[in-house]
Amino acid sequence: ADHRRTYRTGQHHCAPRRLALRAAQVTEDEHAHSTRLHNAQHHAAQRAEACCDLCRTRLCANKHLF
Repeated sequence: ADHRRTYRTGQHHCAPRRLALRAAQVTEDEHAHSTRLHNAQHHAAQRAEACCDLCRTRLCANKHLF
């Protein structure tokens, strides 16, 4: 309830900045996750000797879903 009390006392000017920082962190985490996932899929495809254009296209498409 501390954050609500802070908001009620009018000291809420930093809330948008906190939200922006949190959003940036989420974006950063998602980017790191998608990169790791893309690399893992790419290496799995290489091990399976399935690195044709179609597979690479599908891997890249999967990356951009995250």
